Amino acid sequence: PRRGLIEGALRTSEEQYRLLAENARDVIYRISLIPKPHFIYLSPSVTALTGGYTPQDFYADFKLSLQCTDPENYPLLAALLNGDTGPVDQVAMRCIRKDGEIRWTEQRSTPVFDAAGQLIAIDGIIRDITERKHLEEQLRELATVDELTGLSNRRSFMESGRQEIERARRY
Repeated sequence: PRRGLIEGALRTSEEQYRLLAENARDVIYRISLIPKPHFIYLSPSVTALTGGYTPQDFYADFKLSLQCTDPENYPLLAALLNGDTGPVDQVAMRCIRKDGEIRWTEQRSTPVFDAAGQLIAIDGIIRDITERKHLEEQLRELATVDELTGLSNRRSFMESGRQEIERARRY
């Protein structure tokens, strides 16, 4: 009887975890590195982020994840898959959607080791931060451009002038 209670509690716990993962807006994943990199789990939210690629698409072809990654980020991905980094916290990366649109993401990943200390998997979360990036760009623009005229504002003009004076002093 006790074993049945424990097994029931475990099934309930696993079901609760699965419901949370499958209904999260962020992409949750686990990549197994044994014998070669492949997804063990990829939440359904990947479809919205990538503009139509499903978890099954990624399960069938791990290289699809490279097609969805800006080539500028390849060195970081290689380092992750080779175990050359520790946990990666809040790395901004660009995602190339199925339709070619670029989305900004923030990725967190944690290496998973077996009892012998060998890297066997990578767990991670990917969040779409495109809207935040656009707002940051708008704030930068508002800080340097006069909204009415579209010309450099006084602050930007003064900074440009200071830089030109510094440049002239060097020559």
